[in-house]
Amino acid sequence: MDSPRFRDRRPPVALLRPEENAWDRWLESVQCDVFHTAGFHRYAAARLGEPYLAVIGDHSRGLAWPYLLRPLVAATAPAHEVTDVTSVYGYPGPVAWGCSPGDPFLTRAWAEIIDVWRQQRVVSAFTRFHPLLGNAALLSGVSAPVGIGGPGVVEAGTTISIDLSAGVAAARGPLTPPPPGRRAGGGAGRCDAVWARRWAAAVGPRCGWAPDSTVRR
Repeated sequence: MDSPRFRDRRPPVALLRPEENAWDRWLESVQCDVFHTAGFHRYAAARLGEPYLAVIGDHSRGLAWPYLLRPLVAATAPAHEVTDVTSVYGYPGPVAWGCSPGDPFLTRAWAEIIDVWRQQRVVSAFTRFHPLLGNAALLSGVSAPVGIGGPGVVEAGTTISIDLSAGVAAARGPLTPPPPGRRAGGGAGRCDAVWARRWAAAVGPRCGWAPDSTVRR
């Protein structure tokens, strides 16, 4: 799929399934995470939807967006006639190479993604952007293409990341636990258990702490 630098023409588009080796090959030279990989999407497919990787561009400049496609049952349409897009549980979102936020190429790539989703009868799309890769910036200033309507990209929440390189004590600072024995509405130990779950959610995946095996009531 190598091609010259894009100018006014449409960039090439590839739609891949996780069974194809090309999925991970496209990701080899770009900064990404396990949440973007074919294997992670194969695991999610059984419960969450059909996995796809949309690749817009070539090896010199491009954008890749992994997602899950799910059928919707609409009140005014037969089952499976419309779909929506979601992401695996984690922090995927799009990744790009050979360009940076604000590049006109990203506007064209976004239009191609929308066209792919239109062909798949998608009516809405949701993704969790990666807080450390900062890939939400790839869609900064991008609006809904002409004819689509709606507000375009809408922020649905905030993700907090904690730098563990400064040590556990510094990481604990924003999440100071309540004094021992404090109760909160649900009986003894509830407040401590809630704090423990929040702490595990924030730093567990990075430090290997499994909250289900350490939080006991």
